[in-house]
Amino acid sequence: MLERLRLVRVRVPRLHRSTASLVWVDCETTGLSPRNDHMLQVAALVTDNDLNPLHNVRFPSSPVLIVQDGFQETIYQPPQVLAQMDSWCTAQHTGSGLVAAAQNSTHTVEQTEMRLLEYVQQYVTSPKKGLLCGYSVHFDRAFLEVHMPRFAAYLSHRSIGARIYPIHP
Repeated sequence: MLERLRLVRVRVPRLHRSTASLVWVDCETTGLSPRNDHMLQVAALVTDNDLNPLHNVRFPSSPVLIVQDGFQETIYQPPQVLAQMDSWCTAQHTGSGLVAAAQNSTHTVEQTEMRLLEYVQQYVTSPKKGLLCGYSVHFDRAFLEVHMPRFAAYLSHRSIGARIYPIHP
């Protein structure tokens, strides 16, 4: 997941340039309905307006998977939740290893939300200053609002959907 975030190269129009940090998020879920489905994994990368990743420091409160320039964590889901995925999600997430990772994870969605918020707060020190960015950004925001409401509330109401901008190598 983080690899997809790292490969994003878009030009942020002047309209969106501000002092706000860009919070790139990608959520993997068990389906399309935020109310009925569950989050399997979340990745985030905070960049400046020129898309330079802001390098993180070690989390003070808990051990968490730390990558060079971002956050990624798989969320535990019980077998009965995973069994209710549709055929596309089952094939996609089984093939990628995400189903097995979710079964073996020890992280709850609440723990993951806390650590994700802690990661973002290292760079976005004031509420409502981080713009949510990514592919299918409205899909991700809908899941975040239901499953990670404190994190969603910390972000600005504005977002940048990467699909509408030209991709640059």
